[in-house]
Amino acid sequence: MVPRGRIADADGATTEFRSEVLPRYARRTREIDEAILGCYLGGVNSRRIRTALKPLLGERHLSKSAVSRIVARLKALFATWQDRDLSTERYAVIFLHGFHLKIRMVKRVVSVPVLAALGVAENGQKCLLQLRLAASEAAVTWGGVVTDLQQRGLAAPLLLVVDGNGGLKHALKQWENVRIQRCTTHKLENLSALSAACADGDETRLRPHHLRR
Repeated sequence: MVPRGRIADADGATTEFRSEVLPRYARRTREIDEAILGCYLGGVNSRRIRTALKPLLGERHLSKSAVSRIVARLKALFATWQDRDLSTERYAVIFLHGFHLKIRMVKRVVSVPVLAALGVAENGQKCLLQLRLAASEAAVTWGGVVTDLQQRGLAAPLLLVVDGNGGLKHALKQWENVRIQRCTTHKLENLSALSAACADGDETRLRPHHLRR
């Protein structure tokens, strides 16, 4: 409970005490809310979060609905970030890359593809432009990412750096007259895998689809 005392000044006037640690009407600190979000995003369900923090907060201040409200605020902030205007931003290079991430979905933790776009300005400053959960890295899903960036006003970069995915390569036709470069990290990984396969005599690792990325 935040104390609601009043502070008297030299003239006898009083002002209500305001905590700088815990905002008005808040029952938890920002650090606790961030810890709850970290646990939730890491795949811990609401019941286990409440059980873990019950000795500190009790059931009253960390109900199932309280956890849901914290997560809902994060989702709202993420939606605002995803829809923000990009017409004033300029990037010399944009990296487009897909990776798999474990998330909580329908009460289960599953691994899903995440499509990411990272912009690099001329001064070297990096900015994450888009993150999108997808069913796959097919051309239609990558095309949706590119279309979204264009509709939000993002100007075409000088160079696109990609991971070699076939669906992504097809989707980049929407960005005309932009130079495309294969990610050197993926090239090195492919060469290392090829070298290891040759040394082991494993023909299954020499198939073309193992060398695309």
